[in-house]
Parts: sequence; C-alpha cells; structure tokens
Amino acid sequence: MAGTRGGDRRREMAARVSLFGLFLSLFPLVHVFRHTQTLLTMAMGILAPAALAALLVAAGPWLYRQEVPASDLARISRWTFACAAVGLGIGVGTVAHVAVLGQPLSEGPFVAVNTGIAGAVGGLLVGYFESRDHQQRRRLEETAGKFRAVFEGTHDALVVADDSGTYVDANPAAATLFGVDRTDLVGLSIKDFAATDFDFDTAWSAFRQEKAGRGQFPLVRADGTRRIVEFAATSDVYPGHHLSALRDVTDRVTYEQELEDQRETLSFLNQVLRHNVLNGIHVVLARADLLETTDDNRDHVEAIRQRGEAIADLVGRVNRLNGTLQRHQPLERVALRELLRTVTNTVETSFPEADVSLSDPCPDVVVDADPMLAEVFENLLTNAIRHNDADTPEVSVAVETADEWVTALVTDNGPGVPDAKKDIVFGRGQKGPASDGTGFGLYIVRALVDRYDGTVELTDNVPRGSVFEVRLPRVGDVPAAAAKRHP
Repeated sequence: MAGTRGGDRRREMAARVSLFGLFLSLFPLVHVFRHTQTLLTMAMGILAPAALAALLVAAGPWLYRQEVPASDLARISRWTFACAAVGLGIGVGTVAHVAVLGQPLSEGPFVAVNTGIAGAVGGLLVGYFESRDHQQRRRLEETAGKFRAVFEGTHDALVVADDSGTYVDANPAAATLFGVDRTDLVGLSIKDFAATDFDFDTAWSAFRQEKAGRGQFPLVRADGTRRIVEFAATSDVYPGHHLSALRDVTDRVTYEQELEDQRETLSFLNQVLRHNVLNGIHVVLARADLLETTDDNRDHVEAIRQRGEAIADLVGRVNRLNGTLQRHQPLERVALRELLRTVTNTVETSFPEADVSLSDPCPDVVVDADPMLAEVFENLLTNAIRHNDADTPEVSVAVETADEWVTALVTDNGPGVPDAKKDIVFGRGQKGPASDGTGFGLYIVRALVDRYDGTVELTDNVPRGSVFEVRLPRVGDVPAAAAKRHP
C-alpha cells in the first residue's frame, strides 16, 4: 500500500512538471497566430521558447522513468515553478523598464513569458542536479550506516589508522583486545602496542607501498600481557585512512605448538620402540628358539614366543599409526567390500577356532581412507575373538548404506561390554581385567576413524555380545582409480 501511494505521488509530481511545460508552450503558439513574424522573431521569440517548453513537457515522463523519488520530484517541481516565477518577474520588470524609457514593446507579454519559460527550464536543471546530489548523499549515508553497524557489531577487532599509523577509530572488540577504553585507544599508535624489538617504521612503510597486508603480530596489551593476533589490513579504504581486522589467535597458536611438541615426543617414543624394544624382542625370540629342546621347556618357550610376537606386532602397529598420523598423508578412495573380504579371510586364517563371516551380498561402495583402514577392522575382529567366552566365537561383518554414509557393523557373540565401560573402551590403554593385551587396539581404531571423518560406536548385540558400528563418509558405488584429497 505504501509503495502504491509513493508511485501515485511520483506520477503526480512528474505530471505537474509536464503540464506546466504544456501550459507555457501555449504562449509561443499564440504568438505565431497573432502576428506576422520575421525570421529572427520566429527564432528568438517563438521557436526557442517553444523548444524550452517542450523540454519541460518531456521532462516529466523522463523523470518518472528514472524512478526519481517523490520527494526529489517535489523538490524539482518547486525549483521549476520558483525559477519560472523569477524569470517571469524579470521579464515583466524589463518590459516595464523599457516602457518607462518611452520605448514600449508591442509584444511585451510574450517577452515576459519567454523569460519565465527560460527560468522554468533553469529551475528544472537546478532541481535535478540538486536531487542527484541529495541521492548521492543518501547512498553514502546508507553505506556509512551499514559499515558502522558491521564495524560496531563484529566480534573481530577493527581499527582505522591514519597515514602516520595513529588510530582514529576502533570498535568495541578492539578495545577489549588491546585492554584499554575505546576513547583511550583512539589517538594511540600501532607501535604503542608493539614489542620493543618490532621495527614498526619498516613494516608500516612496506604496508603503505603494497596497499595491503596479512600476517601475525605480537601484540603487547596495556597491562603488559602478550597476545598473538592475526591481521588483515587494507590501505586507503577512504583517503588517508587504513582499516585493519585483528583476531586473537594466541590459544590456537599455543595449541598448534603443543601438538607439534606432542608429535615430536611421539616420534621419539616410536624410535625408542623400534630401535630398542623391537630389537630386544627379536633377541628374546631368537633365544627362545634355542631353548626349545625339551618338553619341560616347550610350554615356557611357547609363552615367551607368543608374548614376544604380540609385542613385536604392537610395535609394528604403533609405527604404522605414527607414520600415518605424522606425515598427514592424503586420503585415497578405497573399495570397502574388497578390503573387508581380505581382512575377514586373514583373521579367519589366524583364528581357525572362530567363525568369521562377511555379509552376502556386501554393497560395493567406496570410502575415503587409506591402507590403515584394514587395521581398523582387523583390530575389531581380533578383539571380538580374543575376548569371547563362547565355545565357538562368532564374528560377522555387515555393511549398510545411506546416501552419504556407509556403516560397517562388526557383531560378536561374546560377553559384551557393561554400559559403564562403553564410553571409555576407546581410550588409550583401556582394557578389561582379564585381558592380556595392551589396551591400544581400540584406541588405534578411534584415532584412524576420526582421521577418516567417521565415527565408531559400541552397542549391545541381542541376545548377547557387542556391535561395533563404524560409520564412514560414502564416496561412490563403483571402485575408482585412486583420487587423493587432503583430509
């Protein structure tokens, strides 16, 4: 409704200008029929005013099509009428002055009207350009208002500096980051918050030349504490004023450094395992072979061999996991059905007393993973068999698919896991009281599945046992050539 009223008012204002021009154009036409005209009189007294009046007539529809706001159209019409009145007044004054001098003009009224027409056109132009100026100011004010709303409301610190690097404006987030009141921040310089060894002049000169800058900056707050901020700066957002967006990344940088320290520690421990523990186990296994000479020693030797092989296998797994996580290797497309067939056959061969099966048919789907995905399912199957108290351990793998996910269900008929333990079995070093393992297998499973952007959960089987649900992002249905991507 409001838009309709605005359109009607615009139409009314535009019509006023056109009708006024149409009214003024009548006077040159009357002049044609009243007198015989010379060529000069025709040009100056009739054609020129008629053309100007026609310009007024055409101006109304043109202004309406330009979608000039009604308020601006009203301003243009006021200027048109006011200047027409001024022009008419000047014309009347001129005719009267000539008459006083004793040289009355026979066409005085038409002369006065012609000056009024000229004044009307002049007023139209003045009003139009003033209207354009008002529109530009309104747009600038709207843009400034939007910028101010973003400037004030964003969570990132925003500061504006002049050519010398002195802050001339700052948002509330900047005051919080710098640790000073907003009014106190304005007037300070960037170098007031820099470390003593920071070469501000060189950095500022480089920024002014390059017109932009990104990076990290060691910020010294007003209370002396140090923070690491990430900045993105743009030169001359308006002349002589330079905008910088700052974000406190101290916690992130600290966390990344802690991760790097942990990687170095893990790498060192992995080297110790490989070079010390693994070499020692090989010596133990070799000596066990030498002791296996009598029946009295055979049971002890077999226990030594089993434990030694288990430790050697653990070292190998840790080494492979460390290599996968440390090198940040890209993922690749893996055909899940083929991988599960290989794993179930391997586990069934290693544990002939168990019944290991893969659902048939098994969907032929593709997931993003790496060769360590086999380690996930081998750990789950082996864990299900080793901790199974049934006469014949039964472990099955079934695959369910959805549009974006693939879920592999590893089900067993063992004793199950108490509810209180379900949330912690994937923790590092977690194992059951009767387990002779290391508590590392399920931790590897969780670490690898997280790397594949998947999930793993433990639920109860019915009537007894456990179900491990491994959920992975689905890539496609047909095995494709390895197409690597970064995780």
